[in-house]
Amino acid sequence: MSSEWAVEAVQRLRKRQALRQQQSGAMFERQKLLHEQGDILWKQIRQHVTELATEFNAELGSQAISVLPAPPSELHVDIEVSAMRKELLAKFDAASAQHALHWTYGSGSTKGKQYHLFVNEYGVVSIGSGMATKSPEVLAKEMLDGLLEE
Repeated sequence: MSSEWAVEAVQRLRKRQALRQQQSGAMFERQKLLHEQGDILWKQIRQHVTELATEFNAELGSQAISVLPAPPSELHVDIEVSAMRKELLAKFDAASAQHALHWTYGSGSTKGKQYHLFVNEYGVVSIGSGMATKSPEVLAKEMLDGLLEE
């Protein structure tokens, strides 16, 4: 026959183990959502940048903005107009939710931006900073606007 203390101690231990297991399962599910939906958002951003660059070039009447070949987790864009040449390097990593999307201009010394991935209570992933989220199209425009600034 077990003592009252032993019974209570085992119950506390089992509760802690069950809670850890739940937390571990929730963390795994969150990471899965970040990867699956985050990668989709990143593809949409890349697609919007490509489309906007094509539209810009058509409006300008020359090939000023070039989207260069890059690994799937990166985006390389150059602009060359008159004497101005600038480049954008964006990187995406869904595994690093707090630093998922960031970009710089030039050799990395010129200021860029950084955004996080969020999972809301409905399991929908979005990109933003603080609690403000941004659509892939808005982020693409923001990237290219920075390229056009002097």
